[in-house]
Amino acid sequence: MTYKPHRGGFIEYSGISSHARCIDLQPIGVGSSRAENAAKLKPIPPAFVCFTYLACGCKGRSVGHKHDGGLTMQRAVAVVLGVAASLSSTLAYGGALRHLDLLVGFGSTNDAGIYVVNLSTGEIKGLLSGRGMKPSWPPDPSRGSGPALSTLPGIVTTRDGRIFASATMGAQPAIVRIDPATGNRSQVAGGWPSVYGSAGALCLLDQKTLLAGAMVSAGLPSFTKLGAVYRVDLASGGATLENGGSLFDGPAFGNPMSIVALGRNLVALSDLSSYGNSGPAVFSLDRLLGSHSILSVPFNDPVFRFSVEGGVASEIPTSVSPAGFGTGPVCSDTAYRMANVSGQLYEVESSFSQGLGSGIIRIDVGSGDRELVFGTGLDSQGHVVESPPISAPSGFSTSDPSVLAESPDGRMLIGEWAPFGRVLAFDLSTRTVQIIANFNLYFGTSVIPAMRSMAIYTNCPADINLDGFADDADFTRFVLAYDLLHCADAEMPLPCPSDLNADGLVDDLDFQVFVVGYDALLCE
Repeated sequence: MTYKPHRGGFIEYSGISSHARCIDLQPIGVGSSRAENAAKLKPIPPAFVCFTYLACGCKGRSVGHKHDGGLTMQRAVAVVLGVAASLSSTLAYGGALRHLDLLVGFGSTNDAGIYVVNLSTGEIKGLLSGRGMKPSWPPDPSRGSGPALSTLPGIVTTRDGRIFASATMGAQPAIVRIDPATGNRSQVAGGWPSVYGSAGALCLLDQKTLLAGAMVSAGLPSFTKLGAVYRVDLASGGATLENGGSLFDGPAFGNPMSIVALGRNLVALSDLSSYGNSGPAVFSLDRLLGSHSILSVPFNDPVFRFSVEGGVASEIPTSVSPAGFGTGPVCSDTAYRMANVSGQLYEVESSFSQGLGSGIIRIDVGSGDRELVFGTGLDSQGHVVESPPISAPSGFSTSDPSVLAESPDGRMLIGEWAPFGRVLAFDLSTRTVQIIANFNLYFGTSVIPAMRSMAIYTNCPADINLDGFADDADFTRFVLAYDLLHCADAEMPLPCPSDLNADGLVDDLDFQVFVVGYDALLCE
């Protein structure tokens, strides 16, 4: 059997392998439409795939076969072996980290540290980088050198095992890359203006591009502070103003605390009130048009925002009524940490300072309407409403969410404020909750720093669906992305996980990387 990627189509197959029952696909020609190609792509039988990559020089020879119920691929071709050698430093970059570890960023007034949790066992493995945040004896020593992590540390990870975090360098914002073997932090980008002198929330757009939030001064009057979002090229370190500041008209966001990609050109931003702003608001950013607008106001009272017109910021913030910016549960305190879970937008809201609890709301990205899915919230009259889990561990009574992330199995990961200090996994369909890890037990005290961010680590690029295996399911996703080619394509899944070499394309070079991971099958 022969196997070869074709631009404009999926894969062209011919012949039969004597070693296995091969995928039965009709030939797919160059220039076929996506719909036509998708119609020709039949489900791939598990544990049966035959490969020959023509570029490897093994034309007409099967290099894949059924083997003890699993999938394997012989590294019999020098080109593939060469690719494996060139990738050795990347694939080994994880050091002591294992595939699908959870990275948890903690922050206090002056310090920040990133810890590692084994998602499968719940073991808290210790400090990855930054200041030791363990207040009990013996304290965790600091780990790694380089720029200090931001006190509100954002974390993003790429499919080839790179870890990036928000930091500060010379009283200016910085994006650092963290070496997981040593915890050392090296600056990748930074230097844009920021009131706080540190990078804010981070959002990975694709494997080479992220968005970073900041609060910038608008000049006179001196107290006018506007939010801004910078686009950062992780390869070159270049940073470009993407939205906000005084260059974009409309009601201004103030202090970006969370940025979530909802599509290639649609981004949600959660804004924390400060410097003349009041009350939480969620903004919708159109990257294609370079515009932004308020999407939802999860607050009963009016919020105040500066506005920009023709490059000039207003001298005082103006009142924005919650009416018209979504209906549903609200809070009396803050609402700023968000996540995209299974394609939907969720945000943490808190009325905890008023003794009314906190919870998680789902925000409709079209209407801004809100639905309480976990914990407690307030209705329009300020009365407490509840949405408890159906099933929870013994002794579980309440929760105070702090930060959200999506688990590889589709559940919502919830990090909590003190005094709870747990990492929870919440199944949105069954409404069951599981305690994954407990930092109170690890730190030995309920007085712990706040969880500020979470990210899934992987050093197994070919495991595109993050299930722990590089197998047929990943192959199916890869060929669909291969047909799209450009990570900038609006139909490309975020954050372009099939771009395995982080060059902005899903092409033959990525296929060579995939071959290596597919051969290994298991991700360790």
